[in-house]
Amino acid sequence: MKSNTVTKTLYLVRHTNAEAATEAINDIDRPISEKGQKKAQKVCRKLKSKISEASPAFVSSPAKRAFETAEIFHAHFGDPTTTIETLDWLYQEFDTQMLIDYVMLVDSQQVWCFGHIPTFLNLLRKLGDKQLKNFPKSMAAGIELTFEKKDESLVFKHSKLVFIVNPKVF
Repeated sequence: MKSNTVTKTLYLVRHTNAEAATEAINDIDRPISEKGQKKAQKVCRKLKSKISEASPAFVSSPAKRAFETAEIFHAHFGDPTTTIETLDWLYQEFDTQMLIDYVMLVDSQQVWCFGHIPTFLNLLRKLGDKQLKNFPKSMAAGIELTFEKKDESLVFKHSKLVFIVNPKVF
C-alpha cells in the first residue's frame, strides 16, 4: 500500500500583555491589558499576508489572558461558526509529543495554539529548530508539521519553521 504525506500548520502564539499580578486575582484569571489588546491586533495585521485561507482549529490555555488573545486572533483568522477549545494542559508545561498527538487528531489543516512561556519557547526550539532566547508576548510562529499516513493513522515525520512574527521588531 502506498503511503501519503499530510502537512498541517501549527501556529504557536504566546498570550499578549496582561494586567499586573496582584494578590486579589489568581494568575489564571488575569485579563489582557489595553496595551496587550493593541499589540495582538498589530500582530494580526502583520500576519494577514502569511496566513492562507482555511478553516482552522483554535485551542487555548484556560488562562484568561491566553483565551482573550485567542479571541482576538479568532476574529481575524477563524471561522465564525467555530469556537475556541480550552485545554487545561496548555496552562502547564507539557511534552512536545502531546501537542503533536493533538494536532494529528484535529480535523483541520491549521491549528492555532495559545499558551505560555517557557513551554512555547521550548516547542519552538524543538519543532522550529530555532535557538531563540525568548518568546515575547504576542509573538506568533508558524510551523509546518509533516506526517506520513500509514493505514488509518498518522505518524509524525518532521517539522519546519515557516515564519516568526515578533512584535518587538515593529
